[in-house]
Amino acid sequence: MLVNIPEEPINPKRQGLRILHTRKIPIPGADGKARYLLGMSEDITERKHAESQISELNARLRVRAAQLEASNKELESFSYTVSHDVLRQIKGDPTTKTIPVVVLTWSAQDKDLIDTYQLGVNSYIVKPVDFDQFFEVISNLGFYWAVMNKLHVKSRVAAMRRRIALNAPAAARNNSYSTLLAASWLTL
Repeated sequence: MLVNIPEEPINPKRQGLRILHTRKIPIPGADGKARYLLGMSEDITERKHAESQISELNARLRVRAAQLEASNKELESFSYTVSHDVLRQIKGDPTTKTIPVVVLTWSAQDKDLIDTYQLGVNSYIVKPVDFDQFFEVISNLGFYWAVMNKLHVKSRVAAMRRRIALNAPAAARNNSYSTLLAASWLTL
């Protein structure tokens, strides 16, 4: 019959506290009764120390993960509220309601998709987690809005006028040159 002692602490004077995994096997004598005891011990002190450190790190990691999850929920709620408030203002103002709005989000939930489209977004894009995929989505998004998409004419004129107002010299801002220039850009 094997005796297994998974953790047996010993305290040798020179090494300090050590932990052994000990197995003992009785060796019978001629009469069949246990006459000797053969023991084998393995020093598992380092392994037990490493397991203890891993356990402590995992406990700290669980606490930190819970803190991050709570912070993320607060940030997500704040971001959701602010983005929807801004979107309501943009789409509720006659001077800005035709500006195209693209939502770039982590949320793939149907409720978020429906809510934002009801507020008047023009496009809803879920960000991929993988960086290469994210880069590809952003590249395609830029190509779509810059090349493929055709804006409403009034939106394009308003956008061109804003661009001219920002870039044109002060003398040219208040004359019909800027309107003519905007109209010519629309035909390109």
